[in-house]
Amino acid sequence: MLNMKQKKAITAEVGGRYIKATKKDKGKILDEFTATTGYNRTYAARALRLSPGRIVGYSKIGGRKVKYVIGKAGKIKRVRNKIYTHDVFLALKKIWTIFDFICSKRLKPFMA
Repeated sequence: MLNMKQKKAITAEVGGRYIKATKKDKGKILDEFTATTGYNRTYAARALRLSPGRIVGYSKIGGRKVKYVIGKAGKIKRVRNKIYTHDVFLALKKIWTIFDFICSKRLKPFMA
């Protein structure tokens, strides 16, 4: 039985061959691939078509053009502005610990 790393390595290797092959050869490659990995034939065909490094599409997010690539992390981390300065944060943390770490909704009346 193959583990996931081995299956991904085989998929990456066979994927390039599969994309360049003719329709008749694709059937043979797919048969061989499904026998090796144990994947369902439909899933195997999709996995080979979407091999790592292949560009799936583009979109605009926040005015920037973003490229979607298979097998690459595409997360964009948002940076938020600080609401409180460090000394205010420390004071709030101290009050929060005094009130036994209650949620903000229940802590708000005590702050007045």
